[in-house]
Amino acid sequence: MAENRTSESGDNERAEMRLESDIVKIESFMVAMGKQVRGKGRIYLTGGATAVLYGWRGMTIDIDIKPDPEPAGLFEAIALRPLGPQAVRATGR
Repeated sequence: MAENRTSESGDNERAEMRLESDIVKIESFMVAMGKQVRGKGRIYLTGGATAVLYGWRGMTIDIDIKPDPEPAGLFEAIALRPLGPQAVRATGR
């Protein structure tokens, strides 16, 4: 769900409603993917999720992943997660 709002400078901004992900949510996501994804492949974490896991920051607004190769059932499993697909972004192939 997105909403339009105007910043103090008068510019229109598009604000997406996302839940922040901390280390517990990221680890929970990866455990669930390991249990739910049916095919073989690897899922690499990228972006802010890696910064959280290394302890460089406390939270990130989404979990960026790079599947290689894309395991069967990956996106179906993401859609079933409580965080929902809006909190996960898969980077290019």
